Amino acid sequence: MLNTSSVRVAVYAIAKNEAANVQNWARSCADADVRIIVDTGSSDDTVERARQEGVTVEMTIFDPWRFDVAREHSLSLIPDDIDLCISLDLDEVLVPGWREALERAFTAEATRYRYMYTWSWKDDGTAGLQYAGDKIHTRHGYRWLHPVHEVLMPLGEEVQMWTELEIHHHRDQEKSRDQYLTLLELAVAENPSDDRNAHYLGREYMYHERFAEGAQELKRHLALPTARWDAERAQSMRYLAKCEPENAEHWLKRATEETPDRRELWLDLAILYRNEGQWAQCLMACEVGLTLDRKPLHYLTEGHAWGFWLYDLAATACYELRQWERAVEYAQEAVIHEPTDLRLMSNLSQLRSAEQEWSDARVESGDEFTWRTLSAVTITEITPPKDLPDGWAAMNPSIASDGEHMLMTVRTVNYRIVSDAYVMADRDDVVRTRTGLVDIDADGHASSWRWIDDSAALAPMPNFPVRGVEDVRLFVHQGRWRVIGAIRDYAESGAIRQVIAELHDGHAPQLEQPWRLPSPLTKDDAAPVYEKNWVVDPSSEVGLDVIWSTEPYLRLRLDHLTRQVVPTFGRPSQLATHEWRGSTPIFATPNGAAYLVHRVGPAIDDPARPSRTYLHAFASPCDGHVHVGPWWSIEELALEYVAGACLLRDDFYISYGRDDRYARIARCTWDSVKALVPATCIKDE
Repeated sequence: MLNTSSVRVAVYAIAKNEAANVQNWARSCADADVRIIVDTGSSDDTVERARQEGVTVEMTIFDPWRFDVAREHSLSLIPDDIDLCISLDLDEVLVPGWREALERAFTAEATRYRYMYTWSWKDDGTAGLQYAGDKIHTRHGYRWLHPVHEVLMPLGEEVQMWTELEIHHHRDQEKSRDQYLTLLELAVAENPSDDRNAHYLGREYMYHERFAEGAQELKRHLALPTARWDAERAQSMRYLAKCEPENAEHWLKRATEETPDRRELWLDLAILYRNEGQWAQCLMACEVGLTLDRKPLHYLTEGHAWGFWLYDLAATACYELRQWERAVEYAQEAVIHEPTDLRLMSNLSQLRSAEQEWSDARVESGDEFTWRTLSAVTITEITPPKDLPDGWAAMNPSIASDGEHMLMTVRTVNYRIVSDAYVMADRDDVVRTRTGLVDIDADGHASSWRWIDDSAALAPMPNFPVRGVEDVRLFVHQGRWRVIGAIRDYAESGAIRQVIAELHDGHAPQLEQPWRLPSPLTKDDAAPVYEKNWVVDPSSEVGLDVIWSTEPYLRLRLDHLTRQVVPTFGRPSQLATHEWRGSTPIFATPNGAAYLVHRVGPAIDDPARPSRTYLHAFASPCDGHVHVGPWWSIEELALEYVAGACLLRDDFYISYGRDDRYARIARCTWDSVKALVPATCIKDE
């Protein structure tokens, strides 16, 4: 090993009109002993900015233009006593700590160093395509070759080593690549036997949609005796599938035979079979691809092939093959890989709905079946107040008890659903909500309707065409009546967030001390994230928790002191994977704490009513997970939505909306429902 303190490093580049990048470039490599840029004809202030950063700049025009000649000239300007050279383009930066990493790896034997190179980035800022870069080399013993897609060629024996140094690339998508085709044609004319340039030229023809020429050149590449790198050969076959779509299956199968360990090939094949409706073959291709868990570290690796796509396609194939359980499993994996993708979430929802045709909610009777229904003593409909405007509907009632008596909130809205269409009562298409508060007696009858003033919880200047707090849930915490509801008036996207407030009852009840809860999923309050139906746990005498997701189980702590929402169990990023949503706050039962969840059920065919349906189940929270009971409906399979429940003495009350048009209360005996409430884990004392 040499003394690392004696290692001298130079960074060199060619540039043209890189004023936007030169400062970041220069500062990232400021620890180099020498920094050299050859400017090839900038019309902006690239040169001035580089010199302000202390970079040595030479201006040279190359005519005719060739990348290899320009880079070779830049390399020639580096002093002879430099040990290592780093070719760093102006849209690249060295990651801090690079110098120390390079010195730790430096040996007298190595002539070239490999490193982690991030070529592209995902929308969320994480790394996309990554592979092993190869542009760190000794001062002598290398030359640049080829007019475009130029490479460093060793002049003698080469010894490669790995260094923990990283280089990040931030590509300027606006820069033209029109010159590439002409230069590639020149490169192939100069050296027809070079397999690499034959591959690149065939690809460039494909990019320009000159498919016949592309196919000819790609086939020539495959026929060259030096074309032995299986990954690049398979890539030419992928391009041939695009150039000759009538032979796509042939070329993609050949590609998988050439290098069966690349997911990209199996993904292409799966997409082809999906487009052709060959579902068994599509599933086969997906499952083979998913067995490949070692991501190759070369430039042909494509990040999307290692994300959600194969799981997504496998879920679709299983659905078409009526393999419901497998479809759900693959869809869950797809959402885990891309937890904010709305399409994937929707797919998961639909597949779960189809799984075994809701067999867990059916009661079989010979060859027939009925949907399990609740055993109710009485079902009472809430009569809307006389001052409710024409065209408005009552829905979403939320009942709760303080142990002595019961109150219930009822949402009213200025629309009705008629055959799945929203019919607005107001001409301006603004969705309006008014929430009423009523007393409930032991028979489930409502009295003393009064309107809740929710103005304290609303934006004074709404950014979305809604008015009012939606889907209020009523509960008692530390002896006080409180509510949690949904608001979406403060963001142009209509993003839904939750708000908690105290309910001051009286002749004119109102919401007081509202707290708009920040999203655990994003710091951007305006981000289009739609959060509803958090399950409040009012049992604690200290703080207030909510269950954010039942499947998987996620619990949050609402910290009033710091005004933060803090995850206490589970990962908030998994919000998108759940489909069992909370319908009610937690209430006490002889079986322990419980709440009600809902899931979308099979659609019904009735032109006079909404086709969407819900099924409900009791859930019992238990140390990091929940137990979920059997699924049931209240009256029948319909758009029945439970929003509140409570036990008062021996009677159990469930408040629910039906068809988004009626507010009702089902009164049951505890004995008739206790079997539906699952027991929690038995703990040893």
